[in-house]
Amino acid sequence: MIAIQEYLLQQLQLPYRVITKCTADIGKPNARGIDMEVWLPGQNNYRETHTADYITDYQARRLNTRVRRGDGSLELVHTNDATVFSQRPLIGIMENNQLKDGTIVVPDVLRPYMNGRMSI
Repeated sequence: MIAIQEYLLQQLQLPYRVITKCTADIGKPNARGIDMEVWLPGQNNYRETHTADYITDYQARRLNTRVRRGDGSLELVHTNDATVFSQRPLIGIMENNQLKDGTIVVPDVLRPYMNGRMSI
């Protein structure tokens, strides 16, 4: 899941960093937590835009979600709780691509979805 999040931020050409959260900052069922933070020039700081928490089989036990292996055995799946696509990256796009006249340069990867517009 982290690779997808990083790919998204790279394609948007946003300055970002990956933070591995300490165990005191993750929820009880989580085995590991990762935050993706984008640089926001208006705040002169990085802010969280994505999160990915590895939860092992905690959720699968409650839902009885299993996978059948090639040898026929069943085992609980491991799950990931993540915010891959949210509205928060829009803030990063706006802050990092705004020009002095107030227009915002549309990242190259989004231009096909904006009818080729280069700015808004």
